[in-house]
Amino acid sequence: MPFLTNPLRALVFSLLVLSSTACAELKLTVKSPEDETRYSSSDAVLVSGSVENLGDGLIEVQGQKIPVNDDQFQTRMKLAPGKHNLVIKALKGDEVLKEERAVFILPNAPKLTLKSPAQLYTKTGQIKLSGEVKSSSESITLQLTGFPPSSIKPGPFKKSFQCKPRSQKLDMNAEDSFNQKSPKIELRVIYDPEAPKIKRITPLNKSLSVGATLFKGHPPLEFQIEDAHLDKVLINEEITKPVKNRYVISKGPLNKAGTITLKAIDKAGNVTTQSYVVLSEGEQKKLLSKTLKSLQEREAWAKESNPDKERALKDIEGRMNGEFQFLGLKRFSCQGLSNEIGQFRHKKTGVVFHLIPGGKFQMGSTLRPDEQPIKTVTIPAFFLAQRELSEDEWSRLQSPKNEIKSALPKGNLSWLEAKQWLDKASLRFPSEAEWEYACRSGSQSKYYWGDKDNGEWSWSAANSQGKSQEARRHSSKANAFGLIDSLGNLWEFCADDYLDSYQNHSGRASPQISSSKLPYNDKAVVGRGGSYKSPRDESRSAFRGLAKRDLKAIDHGLRPAISLP
Repeated sequence: MPFLTNPLRALVFSLLVLSSTACAELKLTVKSPEDETRYSSSDAVLVSGSVENLGDGLIEVQGQKIPVNDDQFQTRMKLAPGKHNLVIKALKGDEVLKEERAVFILPNAPKLTLKSPAQLYTKTGQIKLSGEVKSSSESITLQLTGFPPSSIKPGPFKKSFQCKPRSQKLDMNAEDSFNQKSPKIELRVIYDPEAPKIKRITPLNKSLSVGATLFKGHPPLEFQIEDAHLDKVLINEEITKPVKNRYVISKGPLNKAGTITLKAIDKAGNVTTQSYVVLSEGEQKKLLSKTLKSLQEREAWAKESNPDKERALKDIEGRMNGEFQFLGLKRFSCQGLSNEIGQFRHKKTGVVFHLIPGGKFQMGSTLRPDEQPIKTVTIPAFFLAQRELSEDEWSRLQSPKNEIKSALPKGNLSWLEAKQWLDKASLRFPSEAEWEYACRSGSQSKYYWGDKDNGEWSWSAANSQGKSQEARRHSSKANAFGLIDSLGNLWEFCADDYLDSYQNHSGRASPQISSSKLPYNDKAVVGRGGSYKSPRDESRSAFRGLAKRDLKAIDHGLRPAISLP
């Protein structure tokens, strides 16, 4: 074949190229997206790839023409949330190539917001959660540590969960149908089944205790609450704030009759309520009268509440013309017997008196003729000194300088000398019946502590080393009325004349007076309790001694008494 000239050669080459192109196979390659790809709603879907032998053909994505440069194509598409089937086509004349890609446009992750606090308190283990989930998903799953998932609709929600009865930490989140999860919210569950405790309620600057009933004008009350998770305290349904960790019921509610209600609520919902009744003046008088009446029968007195007892004793203090100071109530126990005893101080002498509640008892014994016949005697309430009169107390009244500072009991007395001191102090002797009733303090044994004397409870010739002893040495050996050394140490004078039996005893507390025509000073008077010089058998509850009124002896002493006003 002959060689072609240059122009002709070029024309032939062009025709050959066109013929080759027209006959070449169309090829489409999609690089992005891959099938089943997931995108967030904020992302645009990248569609890209390459095409061979397109010529003057075109590329379409979802029906939209896409530019092709150097056989490469690329575009970004914003799609609505949901599943989309992307169709990418290469079209050239009658020839069509098609690729399909499934893509998922995910909504935004759920947004979980709790309205209930992240620290939850429960008294039963049950917790209640409320909040809101924002999501374009139609279904939301709430997930809480340790509980099965629960399905809810997007929007506000309220759910209850029964946790184990213990304090614990839990995580909570929300998950949509595309498995997208909200950030975790940490919850702390505080298990608290204990109700608040009112630790203490006392009158401000007062020694009185407080009971369920109060008198009008009662001093302000203060109290404390024991609870680690205390939420609020209400007085008559009004929230009150503490002052230095103390809550105060002021004079306002205490100055009018009615009910005062204290309510302490903790964060778990536990509630403690206490109510106090402020009595009207009429109710006060009625209650006071009832309490004072019960003082005449020790069993009834024992049933009264301490606040009611204290109010009655404060009322008695007021009736004593300022001569006595009420010190408070104190419990004394001996031989299985126990009594709440009011203690008073006699201001003039300093003597501490016990207010002995009244009652009946069996006076005497079968051991000696002058202790018979046994009589049932009724004793009204009266005051009796806690211990035998001391030398210091004796001298305090006798001498303004009071130079004697001795706690030893005052001995070496005659009945007449003791009577002069008592008259000067506006006090008196106890009657013999009062003395034995107070010494026994409810017991019927030989001694107020039992039927045997081992030397631990009283001072007698067997253990005293021939001298009297200070009362403090037997302060732990008091009887059930709180009296110290009522047996032993010193003989204690009584107001009665000595009679050789109880045959004609009146059965009352008043002193027994002899009908003898002997001169007054020659009549024998009664001494009780024995002394540090006596054999043990004379230091019995029922034993009776006697002495002339003017007989002075080193082991003669006294225990002052005074009647209720």
